[in-house]
Amino acid sequence: MTKIIILKPGIEEYEPWSKIYQMYLEFYNASLTEEELRSVWSWIFAKNSQKIHCYFAKLDDEVVGLAHFREFLRPLKAVKGIFLDDLIVIPKCRRQKVGFHLIEAVKLYAKENSIPIVRWITASDNSQAIKLYDAVANRTSWVTYDAKIELE
Repeated sequence: MTKIIILKPGIEEYEPWSKIYQMYLEFYNASLTEEELRSVWSWIFAKNSQKIHCYFAKLDDEVVGLAHFREFLRPLKAVKGIFLDDLIVIPKCRRQKVGFHLIEAVKLYAKENSIPIVRWITASDNSQAIKLYDAVANRTSWVTYDAKIELE
């Protein structure tokens, strides 16, 4: 079996990132314009508090998955947490532990930065992902809400 390599993308790797991230968007029936995609890409390389981290998973020098995550403040515990926003593995590489290795890399980032929790959500019908998530984390009893704000 080929070794899965987890690493941060280089600024020149917009195309492979964009290709895989668009697969993720399609899975969740979402879309972004090219300008919006470029905005998200810029957040990965930001030097301020709006930074989002990105890890690529590579097999044979091909980008086959990615994870986006960010730090957040947890007032209830007076510590930081990590929120795993996005995790995607291309279909031909699923069930090869790519997602597992991406999550483990995010957990390692948390440990190295003294951040005691990594949290994420998924769609209730995403059974393949839920199987992985149940193996690497504890499901919570929290219910998620979205309050849509009409912007002018």
